[in-house]
Amino acid sequence: MRVRGQLLLIFGLLFMVLAVLVFLLFRERPVILFASEVVLILLLAAFYFLLMRITRPLEQIVLGLDSLKDQDFSGYMRPTGSKEINLLVEVYNKMLDNIRKERLFQQEQHFFLQNLIEALPVGMIILDFDDQLKEYNPAAGEILGIKEEDRGRKLTDTSLLLGSEILSQEIRRPQTYRISPTRYLRVYVDRFRNRGFYQKFVILEEAGEEILKVEKQSYGKVIRMMAHEVKNSVGAINSILETLATAAELPAAERAEYLQIVIDRNTRLNLFMENFARVVRLPLPGKQVFSLSETVRSVHHLMKLRFQHRPVEFNCVLPPEPVMVTGSQEQLEQALINIVLNAFEAIDDEGRVEIRLSQDSLTVTDTGCGISEEAEAGLFTPFFSTKPTGQGVGLTMVREILHNHGWRFELGVGDGVTVFVIRFN
Repeated sequence: MRVRGQLLLIFGLLFMVLAVLVFLLFRERPVILFASEVVLILLLAAFYFLLMRITRPLEQIVLGLDSLKDQDFSGYMRPTGSKEINLLVEVYNKMLDNIRKERLFQQEQHFFLQNLIEALPVGMIILDFDDQLKEYNPAAGEILGIKEEDRGRKLTDTSLLLGSEILSQEIRRPQTYRISPTRYLRVYVDRFRNRGFYQKFVILEEAGEEILKVEKQSYGKVIRMMAHEVKNSVGAINSILETLATAAELPAAERAEYLQIVIDRNTRLNLFMENFARVVRLPLPGKQVFSLSETVRSVHHLMKLRFQHRPVEFNCVLPPEPVMVTGSQEQLEQALINIVLNAFEAIDDEGRVEIRLSQDSLTVTDTGCGISEEAEAGLFTPFFSTKPTGQGVGLTMVREILHNHGWRFELGVGDGVTVFVIRFN
């Protein structure tokens, strides 16, 4: 029973009791009895009027709550005769206006984002909380070969291209996959929060033309560099050989000097080609666990003997506990030798070089000439060198070795020293 029915029942019984009492008290006095009955009827009418003024707004409130429960925001509440209830009606109607505006804005944003995703030239897929395919745009369907029956299935349970690779890829770490001899696909995985839980979305982009363009530029640079080096060597060697062939009366000592120049030039050309081949054919590192502390100590002793004639202080700081890592000991030793060699060559006269190893990083510092702005952009570019006789393969090899090991590294200048930091944890 509602509140109005309960009040009517209670006050109805009360008025009946009052009517009976009035009748018993004034039944011998008809005039007073009649007047009393009239007063009771007027009081009953006044009570009913007040009850309607109270309960009708309450009924509107109940209807409004039912509408909110049913997600119906189209109906307003009408003002009543009660000032207090009218304040509640005003707040309710404003709340409905705000909800309608917010729903309209969300619908417009949803349609805009949906149309935007549909029109994107790159592929996009959205996964649900269980990494199942929820939404995708036409570009993603064409790139991955998505069919409508794949919706709602986990990527690893479908025949989609790169399904398992996408699920195992790190968040916000773009990866480029070669899916055919001439086709490359760049994949970016990120996530967003929905209802308190994370959902993944994946952006797919064809990168074949871009990568082929970069490869073509790289090939062109390598070919021009090799042609320049071979042309210089062959031209000089041919000139000397022609001199030896036409000058029969040339003294033996001078002839031997010319031949030595030819040998030296061929040796340098051979060394250049060996360094080039070493960078190109660098094998992937093995999965061998070894002590990086011993490797650092060995490199320290080796380089200390090599540069013992230089007035350079060379220190090595190792942690008390050995640092164990997984990878290729030979490649990492070669990378460290190149880094230390660059540190020594950056110091013209006196200075200091230090190797410092910890459980999560390896740091090589030197007090050399630092890094110029022009050199900073090309430090790890193949065949770029700031040395007059350098071939620009040392830092390129270091970059490839560390990248293949999955180690992060930084090279910079601060507080008057050049710092090369390798982070392996």
